Amino acid sequence: MIREEYGSRHPVDEVTRLYEEDYFFNSILESEISRSKRHYLNFSLARINLNNLSQVGDKYKKEVKDQFLSEIGEALIKRSRVEEPIARYSDSSFLFLLIGTDENGALGAAQRMKRVVLESTCLARVQDLGVKVTMSAGTSTYPADGKEKEALINKVIEDS
Repeated sequence: MIREEYGSRHPVDEVTRLYEEDYFFNSILESEISRSKRHYLNFSLARINLNNLSQVGDKYKKEVKDQFLSEIGEALIKRSRVEEPIARYSDSSFLFLLIGTDENGALGAAQRMKRVVLESTCLARVQDLGVKVTMSAGTSTYPADGKEKEALINKVIEDS
């Protein structure tokens, strides 16, 4: 995927402008599994989960939470590699496809993306509202952790 594709021809989440979960799983991830099987390659998934973010929507307006997610989405796009498609997953998680990346590289990428969130000014604004947002991260690697998308998704969720 190339950077210009975000939002131009493919379904994106309205808040974060990242790929929608269904498109990510059923198109991007399926394609990468097929390509990796055919060429005997590896890739990884990384997930960052923003814990306690629902408190922002509970205590304040949904718009505050959406603004936070929008700014995080923008920061992740700017700081990710062009070949790393990113999707919003569930309400407050982000998934990254790391092509040609093993488990160690995936852990490093997850830490790099956690730093992007930690360094964002919007996180400080949310925490100033009295909401302690923490993060967890997880990874899964093809083919070591599974050869089907369900196994890879389950592993990245369990890991985080």
